[in-house]
Amino acid sequence: MPTNNILQIVTLCREIDEIAHRTYNDLSAACDDPCLRQFWETLRDEESGHIRFWRRFQELAGSIDYPDIFEHPEIIIADLQDILRRVEEHHQLRHSLANDPKGSLLLACRMEFLLLHPAIDALFQFQQHTELKASGPDEEIDYEQHVLHLLEMVRRYGEASDELDLLGESLYRLWKDNRKLATQAVTDTLTGLYNRRGFIGIATQLAYLCQRQKSPVGLLMLDIDHFKKVNDEHGHLAGDLVLQKVAHQIAATVRTSDLVGRFGGEEFVVLMPQSDLESLKKGAERIRAAVEATCTLGETITVSAGGVCAVLEGEIELGLQHLIQCADSLLYRAKNSGRNQVIAATCKERL
Repeated sequence: MPTNNILQIVTLCREIDEIAHRTYNDLSAACDDPCLRQFWETLRDEESGHIRFWRRFQELAGSIDYPDIFEHPEIIIADLQDILRRVEEHHQLRHSLANDPKGSLLLACRMEFLLLHPAIDALFQFQQHTELKASGPDEEIDYEQHVLHLLEMVRRYGEASDELDLLGESLYRLWKDNRKLATQAVTDTLTGLYNRRGFIGIATQLAYLCQRQKSPVGLLMLDIDHFKKVNDEHGHLAGDLVLQKVAHQIAATVRTSDLVGRFGGEEFVVLMPQSDLESLKKGAERIRAAVEATCTLGETITVSAGGVCAVLEGEIELGLQHLIQCADSLLYRAKNSGRNQVIAATCKERL
């Protein structure tokens, strides 16, 4: 059975944005100022896009066992329940402020402050990346543009209001800080790739989509050869440079539909949706050759790779874990067989 935490969180996000949508729709209908009315319509339409996004997310969250995106989901749920209550309170003020530019914009700023919970942006980034990898861009959710639209109107109507100007600038800084926090939670700061947690989270969804399509999933584990020697002879800063160069080469070589992460230390992982054994081998060989062709610290750096592909039929998380274990085993066979090579195989077990 799918876990209820993510489904409950996504449902709360949808309900919050539905109240914001109704608020902006009502402000638009009651506003006499044509410019301000058009602005409320823009915010309303952007909220419609957010609601469609949450509904798509709900469909997936209700059908698969999501990974633990949040360390303490119960805290996130409590926060969002409180935000839902407070947004509803703001919604009750909409009619009395419809033709008061300062008052209605203050209402919108305060509402958007509530909507800028870090968890909401983390979910936007998490799910949008998955949808982009799975099927190409569908409907881009540009929440920053949403905030900038609000700031533009604040500057136009709020020049004489220090409170409104301060709220607008604080809102933008909060957006930037939240985006930074959401990115850091799933990103390896040294290489810019997904960290293990971020990789597993998105890979789980991509694997689920492959399962629905009954298409194979390929997974590669890669390890930099003789990396300890690099650190010992050149120092850890040089080792960091090698990690960054190798990460760049891997990310630049894979397909746009592939997912790349730093698994830990000098080990990297690549998920290749819809890849049979032949395409998995070709992809791995392209990566190996690209790394070898790049001279770093005046030396040739190489990687060894182990790859496995399978059609997942059972529980996604267990199947993905098994693929990682199999690929890791093949990786060390490659290292023990002389390094700078790829060993890949089809998983014979039903996963």
